[in-house]
Amino acid sequence: QVSSFKFQISNFKFQVSSNKLQIFNKMKSIKSIIILMAIGLIAFSSCRDDEFSTPEPEPYVATFPVTTTIYELKYFIYDGNATGMMKIDTAITIEGVVTANDLDGNQYKSIIIQDTTAAIKISIDSYELHNKYPLGAHVKIQLQGMYIGLYSSLLQLGWDVEGAIGRMGPMQAEEYIFRTDQPYTIEVPTVKITDLNATRDYYKIFWLDTMQVSNSDLDEHFADAEFKIDGSVMLEDKNKRPIKLITSGYCDYAGALVPQGSGKLLIVYMGAYKGMPQANLRSFSEFSMNNKRFGPIYEKDFEDQSITSAGGTSFEGLTPNGDSWQNHVVTGKYQWTTSNQGGSDYYAMISNFNNGNTASEVWMISPALNLTNINEPYLKFSNACNYNGDPLRLKISTDYNGTGAPADATWTDIPFSLSSGAWAWVSSGDIDLTPYAAGGKTYIAFVYTGSNSNGKTWEIDDLGIYETEVK
Repeated sequence: QVSSFKFQISNFKFQVSSNKLQIFNKMKSIKSIIILMAIGLIAFSSCRDDEFSTPEPEPYVATFPVTTTIYELKYFIYDGNATGMMKIDTAITIEGVVTANDLDGNQYKSIIIQDTTAAIKISIDSYELHNKYPLGAHVKIQLQGMYIGLYSSLLQLGWDVEGAIGRMGPMQAEEYIFRTDQPYTIEVPTVKITDLNATRDYYKIFWLDTMQVSNSDLDEHFADAEFKIDGSVMLEDKNKRPIKLITSGYCDYAGALVPQGSGKLLIVYMGAYKGMPQANLRSFSEFSMNNKRFGPIYEKDFEDQSITSAGGTSFEGLTPNGDSWQNHVVTGKYQWTTSNQGGSDYYAMISNFNNGNTASEVWMISPALNLTNINEPYLKFSNACNYNGDPLRLKISTDYNGTGAPADATWTDIPFSLSSGAWAWVSSGDIDLTPYAAGGKTYIAFVYTGSNSNGKTWEIDDLGIYETEVK
């Protein structure tokens, strides 16, 4: 290591004291200058470090006292200011832990801090904020001179930008926000969706346990990475209570497929919009959803009373209640419909009798079902019947085009447990669909037949596709 270095133009005095090398020559020749320069380069090269690293930034010293909680700031100091934005003129301070930042691109030019009472977003017109304000960093903020206001109905700290709350400049952030090495921790609780309070809890972080992506969104990606369009997918708990997960199109994981299993995830709660809870992921690594999905992967209970008339179109994808099955009449004039006779629940039903029987062959065909991401899928439904006639048949196809005549595709008969009659509801049993899961699009169909002399009335309800376990 070079501890001292002297270079004097007039007499070319050169000294390297740590190496005990001293040269005192009054040389004037070019050759001597070159020799001295070479010695200098050797001395410097002996202390060169070939590996360069950026040191962690030192925490800022922030010894001033904290006077106010974030909850007090939001609900007493701001207190629903009529203008939507106000300048903080009093000398008050808050503190908190950085619970979200721009590390993966989901929180754009902003950080979120949380204390033991509440959380708030701070908008800063700067990139790479996660380097200065990493997750878990303890910060103190001197609020006098800053602005607080509503953005998308949620309070945040920032600056007055043309009369509305906006981003403060990076130099302004230096003046107001200070990091400290004083210890400060918050608890991250595991909650139910119903525990979240849209007024009190927005911007706070929570664990949600036993969650899964809704059936309707299993084929979705978090967002549109190609066109940088924000995305949203619906999560649900075991009681089908929903929460919408919103992801920026600029996020690092925007193009990733949503998790296919169930489990827990850490969210930044974003309040509610029109009564629907909303959230962000804080990090792509903060979910563990590899458990078996709960409930059916696909279900149809016919409560929406939707069965498309003959010749109608089907809907592609693994879809939830609200999808439409389609009728195809091969023979006769009757179609599948819905009914709630004998109770309040709707179900699918068909009969070929109206003051006499009519020869009939009528197919009720499902939308396209994508089973490729489901391990060992199986089908289950309830059925009931009465009167005399042919048994109901269940068929499956992987080459049906979705709209054409059933005869244009290959269909395989699938056995199941049939009702014995007298309107007795029975379960079909577990019907293995694994052999048909690799085809991409799978269709199932219920085929009714009757003659000119007889025909049963058949009813179908509570249809679901389940999986044995997640791959």
